[in-house]
Amino acid sequence: MIHNTASLISRVLHPLLMPAYLFISLGYFYPSTLNNPGKNTFVLVSFMFTITTALPLINLMLLRSMGILEKFSQNKQLERIIPITAVTIIYFVVIWLFYFHFYVPYLIKFLIIIAANALAGSLLSVWKNKNISIPALAAGANATLLVMIHNTGVGVSMAPPVVAILCCGLVMSVQLY
Repeated sequence: MIHNTASLISRVLHPLLMPAYLFISLGYFYPSTLNNPGKNTFVLVSFMFTITTALPLINLMLLRSMGILEKFSQNKQLERIIPITAVTIIYFVVIWLFYFHFYVPYLIKFLIIIAANALAGSLLSVWKNKNISIPALAAGANATLLVMIHNTGVGVSMAPPVVAILCCGLVMSVQLY
């Protein structure tokens, strides 16, 4: 029972889904942060989901189909280096495209934070001999970002930062389990 619950939590709160959750929260609770208050929020959030979640998932599936990635669980350090680095490269290419072709300052800032988080996870995976918790890193970054945005006075509801902090605790508990 506990193993199934932990498995479900780790799938629902997967690190690749964290940027999508962040943009959903920003789009619906803090729309002014995306410079898109009220107009086409669904389209923007869907687009950001495609860029930050779907592209890296497709990349992981391609790595798996080519035999580079043995399994999706990536329990060993060597299994994690290539996928995490590939996702980091995807994020930086997307930032480059957004900066030079679709200049949207706030969106670029959020993408830079996501890419910096992915780069930190990538570097720590290569540098340390121990496995680090990429899910905990992503959940912590989401929670910190939502708390900081709320503290700027942009948000009215405390719900997104509180839910993000609770999810962060859940992810860390699952990782310890």
